[in-house]
Amino acid sequence: MAAATARGEARFQALVHNSSDVISLIDADLAITYQTPSITRLLGYAEGELIGTQLAELTHPEDRLSLVAARAEATAEANATTTSN
Repeated sequence: MAAATARGEARFQALVHNSSDVISLIDADLAITYQTPSITRLLGYAEGELIGTQLAELTHPEDRLSLVAARAEATAEANATTTSN
C-alpha cells in the first residue's frame, strides 16, 4: 500500500511540476502552499516567491468578496462530503 501511494504521489508530482499551466495549492486559510515552476515563465514570479502569500493579496479588491464566497462554498461542500461518508 505504501509503495502504491508513493508511486501515485510521484506521478502526481511529475505531472503537476512539469505542467505548462500555473497550478497553485492553497490551505484552508487561502495561503499559497505550492505553485508550479511555470509561475516564473508565465507571471514573472520566482519559484517559491509567493509561498505563504494570502490569495486575497493577489486578488483584485472588487473580486475579493467572490473569493471569500467561493472558499465558503468549497468548505461547505467538503464538510458535507466528509460527514456523509
